[in-house]
Amino acid sequence: MLGSLTDCMSVSNILIFISDSLRYDAFPDKIKKRTTWGKAVSASTYTGSGFPSIVTGQYPTSHCIWKLSGQLESEPPLLSLYESSGLDVTHAWSTTEDPAQKPPMRMTHQARYTLLEDVSPPFSLVVHDRGGHMTYGRFEQNEWESHDEFFDELANRPEQIKELYHEGVDESAERFLGMYDQLESQGILDDTLVIFTSDHGELLGEYNGLYDHQTPIVPELVYVPLAFAGAGLPENHKLETLASTVDIVPTAFTALEEVNSRPVDGLDLWSLPESHSGERVIRSEIWNSPRPFLEYKATSVWNDTGGIVKHYGNAASRLLYMLGTQYYYRPYSNIVWKPSWELGQLLKLYAKSTVEFGDPPTDISDELQVEFTQQNEANAQTEVPEPTEQQLKDLGYLK
Repeated sequence: MLGSLTDCMSVSNILIFISDSLRYDAFPDKIKKRTTWGKAVSASTYTGSGFPSIVTGQYPTSHCIWKLSGQLESEPPLLSLYESSGLDVTHAWSTTEDPAQKPPMRMTHQARYTLLEDVSPPFSLVVHDRGGHMTYGRFEQNEWESHDEFFDELANRPEQIKELYHEGVDESAERFLGMYDQLESQGILDDTLVIFTSDHGELLGEYNGLYDHQTPIVPELVYVPLAFAGAGLPENHKLETLASTVDIVPTAFTALEEVNSRPVDGLDLWSLPESHSGERVIRSEIWNSPRPFLEYKATSVWNDTGGIVKHYGNAASRLLYMLGTQYYYRPYSNIVWKPSWELGQLLKLYAKSTVEFGDPPTDISDELQVEFTQQNEANAQTEVPEPTEQQLKDLGYLK
């Protein structure tokens, strides 16, 4: 598919830019105008499982990492291809000073940042940027000392919250375009496949006042942008084929003419025929258990127009999870407590065993039968200490 849009047979370099918490309908036009772009389904609705999916090409039920303390068994091939390969998390997890202790770095066995200005061809570089993550606004925004303070002050100003979210997204887009321009000025843009995406979307007050991400699985968290640039690809060209964030690794390896030594769940979009037809069914999965007795476990399948979510466990446990997380532990709980006509909709999202959105795919019963395995049970990964409570508060996951 991508290969048919360019005269470039292969590239020497890969740059993957992950703009955290960027929902598809917030994808900046300034990036569309300079890329070949389309809609994708995020492999998960949370960085703890969505980021490992991007760098491995595997669904969470394959790599078995579900939380920020997870760690791959070894460095993923994408980050060890060349001498100039690695990960840059400079503009994310700003309250963690030691780069090696930032969860994306720990997950992938990275001890130090690899910056674009420090690499030379051939290279494979992944940049994890804060994107539109809470607290919303620009990276150096210091007006609010905590997420609680942010939502206390703006509880009755949902439009301002959205504006601040878009400010953060716009700043992330500027950082991405700065890297794009840097490659162009160095004369290596045409020899580099540049990929822009997000690890998950973001809720902005939908479903009775929910913000942030993780749960429940809904379209706003699942659909994310996926854009390609460089490599001679056209600008402002829309792809009609729905993709997945697990497609990134197989696409990158084919464009590089390299062999990935590990299995993947995604498709190679570089050589996918333009005539590729048929309804593609793409999964998104989450397993979140922030406290004992609080658990949300679900898989889902999506096409371009809708999806079906299948919940695991019983309704009572999911409703307990909803009450504990959305009504107590989250910094925006003061908004969720307000009476709203959307309350019934929120309850259904957690209580029903299956939930449908839009015009979902059909004949997908096999796709919804997956096995949830923790990493220590899979005997394939190791686990490091959990992020501290303060780190989780800094990210908005706890009050």
